[in-house]
Amino acid sequence: MVYRLETTPQFDKQLLKLGNSAAKRIVKWLLDNIDGTDDPRRSGKRLKHELKEYWRYRIGAYRVLARIDDARLFVLAVETGHRSKVYG
Repeated sequence: MVYRLETTPQFDKQLLKLGNSAAKRIVKWLLDNIDGTDDPRRSGKRLKHELKEYWRYRIGAYRVLARIDDARLFVLAVETGHRSKVYG
């Protein structure tokens, strides 16, 4: 069983705002480590408290917040941004 990566329109918009270099790095990392994997939790960390439904993936100074759906086998990338701004 492998998981597929999906993105939200909000994620796509935020990715474009980061600039070409950062966006390419994030997309490459997600495709290499999340899309097609059998365990998307291996590379991430579950968040706590009011963000407990999300998983965080750390890509240098950037973060990707995602939801993991085990029933449908997909990871939904919801938000991305610099680590100082993504949790707020």
